[in-house]
Amino acid sequence: MKWRNQLLALFCLLAFAGVGVLYFQHWVIRKPFGIILFVGEGLSPARLAPTRAYAAGAGTRLNLDSMAHAALVMNYSKDFAAPDQAAAATAIATGERVTNRTLAINGDGKPMKSIVEQAYRSDQRGFLRAPDRLERRREDRL
Repeated sequence: MKWRNQLLALFCLLAFAGVGVLYFQHWVIRKPFGIILFVGEGLSPARLAPTRAYAAGAGTRLNLDSMAHAALVMNYSKDFAAPDQAAAATAIATGERVTNRTLAINGDGKPMKSIVEQAYRSDQRGFLRAPDRLERRREDRL
């Protein structure tokens, strides 16, 4: 009698755990909890094609190709077609172009606010989920 109750309890525990695992695998929508941003310099399609060919042939897929979401951005500085790292980082962080060899400093020598700082100051809590509202507010100020 005692063994039967223990086996019954073990069976119920395993069945409950199995149903829980199936529930989470098939019906729970997993929400992303963070964003990882890879910024690669010079990753144009003209440079990626020879890299694929060198790796193992033209049909080879790189690890970069297996990412679910990827975007190519073209940016340039105010005074040159190819920005240096400081001008490119400023364009990504602030949304505005600057001259080469300047990092988050406008033409008057004053520091520029990043997009995150602008959203925080305007008390916009969900700015990462709705960047169009932030951009609209920014255009209104200009």
